Amino acid sequence: MPQFEFVVEPDEPVESAPAPPPLPIELAPLPVAIGFKNPLAVRIGLVMSIATFLVALIVGPFIILWMLVGGALGAWFYGKRTGEQLTPLGGARLGWITGVFTILLVLMSIAAAALAVTDPAFVETFTAQMRQRGAGDAAQQFVKALQNPGQLAQVVLQVSLLCGLLPVLGGMLGAKLLGRPRTL
Repeated sequence: MPQFEFVVEPDEPVESAPAPPPLPIELAPLPVAIGFKNPLAVRIGLVMSIATFLVALIVGPFIILWMLVGGALGAWFYGKRTGEQLTPLGGARLGWITGVFTILLVLMSIAAAALAVTDPAFVETFTAQMRQRGAGDAAQQFVKALQNPGQLAQVVLQVSLLCGLLPVLGGMLGAKLLGRPRTL
């Protein structure tokens, strides 16, 4: 016979401490697509278009070069500002934004010039000043082109193509050549 009585007590459920909430997972932010919904891309495109337009006005003969450089520098600035390595497609999109703003600036200038040549006094003063600089024939051709709707439409089309495509190519080149990470 046992000398003690064995009593089995039901186990009380042990309350465990509540599980800690899961730690928040920090995801790296996705890069914002380059387009008109990206405020940084729009700002850089606008600044580069204004810079390209002003440089082209000052140093006109190299306008093709300035359009390419404007697109390339826009891609470079965007890459520096965001820390992202810009793809050629991203550079093309940034160049496209630059090109759209450049087209708008040039079209506003053409519209102002077309409006100005409707005033005979302005045309006379303008051609006289250009004759003094040795560009009288070019000034007369310019005035005739602005007064002829067919030639004006042709100029607008050419300018739109030039100012639209060259920054795109420059942006692609800038992303490809200037956007590479530096290795020592």
